[in-house]
Amino acid sequence: MAKAGGSVTAENVEKALDEAIKWLSKEKKVSKSGSDIKRYSGVLILREFCKKLPIITFNKLFDNDSYKCIFAAFRDPRLTVRDTAAECINICLSLISERESKSKRNLLKLIYDEIKLAFGDEDPNYQHSALTVLMAILQSKGSISDILKVSIFASPCLTSYHLD
Repeated sequence: MAKAGGSVTAENVEKALDEAIKWLSKEKKVSKSGSDIKRYSGVLILREFCKKLPIITFNKLFDNDSYKCIFAAFRDPRLTVRDTAAECINICLSLISERESKSKRNLLKLIYDEIKLAFGDEDPNYQHSALTVLMAILQSKGSISDILKVSIFASPCLTSYHLD
């Protein structure tokens, strides 16, 4: 679908992205048996669009709070869903590393804030996913100083500290 091109394809991609985000954003509990396939389908759609149309998908996720839907997938008890969501974040991180420094810092801070929420949560699946994302940040193209600046900037004990 992403390869075809044209205005009809753009409309279909937009609809598919909206549908995937909607499936991931639902707050219902996922059964242990894995009967809810929509969350996995949604994260697969996002992963494939991240690979084939990374800028369009990235803009769709980060122009508003839609990126949080990926973090919702990190609460899923199925490892395949969490790993696929981590792949989406990895692709987004490579795009973030190419952004200008102020934009990069803001985007990394959003992700870092989500990681902090996960570490404070009691759900081991969520914590595991946060470690996966943290590993991706450390392995990303961005410099380690960018990552350290984000962690210092996001630290609650240094809220009055401003980075330039």
